[in-house]
Amino acid sequence: MKTTLPLLLVALSFAGQAQPVSQQVNTQAGLNPFTRKSWQIGIQGGYSKAEFISRNSTIQLYGGYFVANKLSMGLSSTWVAEWTRNVLHENTLTMGPAIRYQLTQTRISPFLAASYQIGARTLTIANVTVNPAAVVTVITTPTGSYSTISGSNFSYTASNKPTAIHSRSLTAGISVGVVSSIRIDLAINWQGNAFPSYPEIKRGLFQFQFGLNYQPGATYHYSLRRKTSR
Repeated sequence: MKTTLPLLLVALSFAGQAQPVSQQVNTQAGLNPFTRKSWQIGIQGGYSKAEFISRNSTIQLYGGYFVANKLSMGLSSTWVAEWTRNVLHENTLTMGPAIRYQLTQTRISPFLAASYQIGARTLTIANVTVNPAAVVTVITTPTGSYSTISGSNFSYTASNKPTAIHSRSLTAGISVGVVSSIRIDLAINWQGNAFPSYPEIKRGLFQFQFGLNYQPGATYHYSLRRKTSR
């Protein structure tokens, strides 16, 4: 008994010293996601029915710097295309400041994002055919009216000058880490457009969007794991 007790104390001492070493071996270096002083860049897009024409395709690029844990500020740029067959085509390109807040620093993290952008919008009317007996047809847009000419068959293309546009974007979604530094976003986006030259015209669109983003150095190992002996 006198010999067993000292041996037991020595064994416990060695076990206590070995445990931190085991923990260090199982820990991978890296930052928790959405950590202050880290960067994040990404792309997000969607396709849906449009409000003004028929179809809408939206692509957003963004980059941000985390000024605090879970809170990033940066820039966002959006390209929007709306079209109806081969007749009407509307293209919008905007850019502006953006903010994004992650609710958690976990592998599955809900988030909120917002941006205010300014840019230009162009509407093109192409491949319009007028029949011989057709009357004058007027197509009205936020930037003017376009008229056909009756009397003969012909095709034409008309494109208006770029028009200033202000765009507001609000997004709510879930970000899911797939591998270290890479995440997938699933979100609902609302985009509202206003035309400074036509203050009475306001447009808004809800759209489901899919995104992919990258944060250098981020990992998903939040706690040290101990080795279990069998």
